[in-house]
Amino acid sequence: MVSAALTTWEGQVSLYDPARGGPCLTCVFPHAPPVIEDCSVVGVFGPLPGIIGTMMAAEVVKALTGAGEGLRGRLMIYDALYADMRIIRTKADPACPTCHGMGAVK
Repeated sequence: MVSAALTTWEGQVSLYDPARGGPCLTCVFPHAPPVIEDCSVVGVFGPLPGIIGTMMAAEVVKALTGAGEGLRGRLMIYDALYADMRIIRTKADPACPTCHGMGAVK
């Protein structure tokens, strides 16, 4: 599953694929984060959904074709305000109630 989230000036994208060695969404986010800013109040930078959506499409193509290095086990965060991009490594949780750590290194 390729997933993304947006808030004001930032977006994040990842590939959740426990069957192929990556964590699932619950492994990375076991609890819903608190709502800090409501997008209906603070808005989202207009081009951001297109930018993040394009990144999602590229991840799908890479996952289907095996091209390049995808975001399985990594979370990419794009900050449009400061023109910054960073990647955070993620890992499967062996105690995950959703995937039971299917992607965890044994």
